[in-house]
Amino acid sequence: MRRDHGRMMALVARTTAGDLLLAEDALQQASLAALQQWPHQGLPDQSTGWLVRCARNKAIDQIRRNGTRARAATVLAAEEAQVAPEDAEVHGLMALMLLQDAR
Repeated sequence: MRRDHGRMMALVARTTAGDLLLAEDALQQASLAALQQWPHQGLPDQSTGWLVRCARNKAIDQIRRNGTRARAATVLAAEEAQVAPEDAEVHGLMALMLLQDAR
């Protein structure tokens, strides 16, 4: 994990719209989750991918808890840029739902 830390931080920071503190917190929370789950469930085939996905999910959860609508829209826009055009409509609807929840 040490050798992949910088790359994982960069990937998570993309989800947090460049908020490095939030990205670091989310990555640390994902590491704690791994320490709790992996001894019982075994090491996943793609442990780095697992950590990044978990950290992204934790970052998004924190953004939602903060209730910052503008930041949520930025995160969704960044993720939409990575989505295939046929999935854009679904992600647009998800963005509207997230913004409604942030109110």
